[in-house]
Amino acid sequence: MGFASGGSNASDSLDTQKQNYVVEIDNGDDKAIADSHDLSLDKNVDKEDMHKPFIEIDMAGAESENGVLSSGWWNSEGNSRWSGKDNKHGTVTFTLSEIKSCILTVRFFVPEHISDKHVRIIVNGSEVLDIVPDGSGIIEKNIELSEKVLRMGENNIMFKASFWSPKKVDPKLKDEGSRSIAFDFISIE
Repeated sequence: MGFASGGSNASDSLDTQKQNYVVEIDNGDDKAIADSHDLSLDKNVDKEDMHKPFIEIDMAGAESENGVLSSGWWNSEGNSRWSGKDNKHGTVTFTLSEIKSCILTVRFFVPEHISDKHVRIIVNGSEVLDIVPDGSGIIEKNIELSEKVLRMGENNIMFKASFWSPKKVDPKLKDEGSRSIAFDFISIE
């Protein structure tokens, strides 16, 4: 059944699902990304830490995820987690002590019944991504978050997509809980 059914039967991980789909990677302007993260001249930066994400969420249900995942998230289903709980968009909240551009990397699954709808990523009220998928499947995006959309202190990233429920897709299912898209990885570096 995989992700299309949702609920407790949606135990297939995104790793299993993506074998059937092409992963789209949007690297944006490679030069801008490379320039914004060239820390090689900073003598105080440990080279091992240069490209280590400061937020990395693998959606496996680790307790550390609770401090970053705010509203709109279902419990982990192994290696993935659905957004859309209680008809709320999945939101990530994090704090910055300084403002500098960074890269948001997300990998998510869009089920067939909402694959013709917009998927948007909004950072502190500014839209940084708006796509309509070319069908259901795994989407992976690397998005540069400029200093213009980030702020000192608390920052919010909202993942907006249409809602659906397993029962509406398959009347034989009893689960009426709202879902949106499923994530298996979010990082910010």
